[in-house]
Amino acid sequence: EIYMGDWSSDVCSSDLDRFATLHEFSEALAAIDLSNVVHRTTPRTAMTGTSHRIRAQRRRRQIRRAAMIAGGALVVAAGGWFVTSRMRGGAVAAAGPDPRSIAVLYFENRSPNDSLNYVAEGLTEALIGKLSGIEGLRVVSSNGVAPFRGTNVSPDSVGRALAVGTLVTGTLGQTRDSLRLSVSLVTAASGQVVETKELRRARTEVFALEDELTSEVATFLRQRLGREVTLSEAKAGTRNTQAWETLLRANEASRDADSLFMAEDTLVADRLFARADSLYAAAATLDKHWAAPNARRGWIDFRQSRLRLSAPAWYNKQRIGDGLQHAERALALEPGNADALELRGTLRYWRWLNNLAPTDSAAALFSEAEGDLRAAVQKNPIAATAWTTLSHLLINKPANAEAKLAAMRAYNADPYLASVNTTLWRLFITSYAQEDAVEAQRWCDEGERRFPNDSRFAECHLWTYTMDGVRPDLARGWLELERYAALSPPTIAQLNRLKGGQRMAIALARSGLRDSAQRVAARARGNPTVDPGRELAELEAIVHAKRGDFDAAFEQLSNFFAANPQRQAELGDQGPWELKELRSDPRFSVMMRAK
Repeated sequence: EIYMGDWSSDVCSSDLDRFATLHEFSEALAAIDLSNVVHRTTPRTAMTGTSHRIRAQRRRRQIRRAAMIAGGALVVAAGGWFVTSRMRGGAVAAAGPDPRSIAVLYFENRSPNDSLNYVAEGLTEALIGKLSGIEGLRVVSSNGVAPFRGTNVSPDSVGRALAVGTLVTGTLGQTRDSLRLSVSLVTAASGQVVETKELRRARTEVFALEDELTSEVATFLRQRLGREVTLSEAKAGTRNTQAWETLLRANEASRDADSLFMAEDTLVADRLFARADSLYAAAATLDKHWAAPNARRGWIDFRQSRLRLSAPAWYNKQRIGDGLQHAERALALEPGNADALELRGTLRYWRWLNNLAPTDSAAALFSEAEGDLRAAVQKNPIAATAWTTLSHLLINKPANAEAKLAAMRAYNADPYLASVNTTLWRLFITSYAQEDAVEAQRWCDEGERRFPNDSRFAECHLWTYTMDGVRPDLARGWLELERYAALSPPTIAQLNRLKGGQRMAIALARSGLRDSAQRVAARARGNPTVDPGRELAELEAIVHAKRGDFDAAFEQLSNFFAANPQRQAELGDQGPWELKELRSDPRFSVMMRAK
């Protein structure tokens, strides 16, 4: 779910940055979660020259602004924003202007024609990575500071939004063949500059500039905090300047491709994905011992498969297969590389989820995916995206208690993760799977409050109507159904409306309205085109189980398992708790054991 990528401000710097309508604002906010991105059937006319770059940058600014406005509402509602620290040994919550809570803002590029954008971003992210490993510091992730990139938000506003006491800012310029970086340490509450240092290095000595930058910031922090600040070892994996800069250019193209996909300009996005892939390949050639470019190529394959929700099976097979080859190359170069392990585990799990493996090897594929993801989080305990994917996998194992713990690890590792709405969804469904109505309602409400335009947090209210201890509110339920359908991406809006109908049929059955439940369930049936995964059949089986019509329940359950044999193999003898009424029927244990 990855990806899984990148989240109050002052007035817009330009009319071009403003949202023309509330609908446009809603679309931009929803687009932050890549799992909601849809593929445009008829691509728009390709943009040429630099116009696609301008469009992508503008779209990124709009999406970040939407996220910041939503985040500002959260600050008002919650009375403050709590930052999760990223410390060795676990995550610890803290609030207030603690000088040990630090945000490194993206360095401003002051070169002509934005020619050093990728270098400024690379230096910023490298510094964030190195400071994150320092004992006792709480460092906001790159996702957390990304919404402030290219804005003129005051230091005190940034400090309040991110709950930090210290800011690191910088500007990057170029004079002939040398780079000039001015870096400052700033007190967030007052905006006072504690100290500024100017660093100069030859254009070819970018790694020396990075090392000097890190050393100078560490000195700043020692002076400000009055104690020793010991830097951790955080190597980029290469000392080849040309390879590193090529990878940074690839990162920039990849980000632009994501933005254009969000804007549904898929034709140009595909070209940029291809350019990013070529640049990563070039970086790998320039440094044949560097694992990172190969892993990045694999992530592009995954994202292209993940973004195209309606892609045919052959396309997903090709993307997954190519991505796995890149992961294996990266692991051959560096067997313990956490990113490559996460990539391989994610792709294996994605293949399993799409039912693209032969039935007799599905269980082994699932186990291999789990092993990779566990190895990734062991190697890098603050890998939030790996924890998120592992949580999803554990739900399907099923190991619901551990899945919830993994989701909490993801949430604590990086509360600014672009897919934090997906993590909140994980926390909801794992609570639901454990039949914990109080916790399920808590995370449903939290998700709705933080992400009011995410369809899942309208859907979750319908889910709770299945749970013991929750009395279905039928009047509200029909309203939530309409909201769920309205907020759903166009390509799955019809399916989601039918799913919501089946959920309401469950609520009717639990309310004693057996005949009404049957009629609503019948109207909410789909077909293989609308519902290739036969999710509606599984839901209708629950409806009939609640109604006491076991024959109809087993008929629908058989339809579901026929399309999803891998699910039958992993549910276990007890099956899902929603079907507990069927456990007294001998047919149920026979069906659950039919591996």
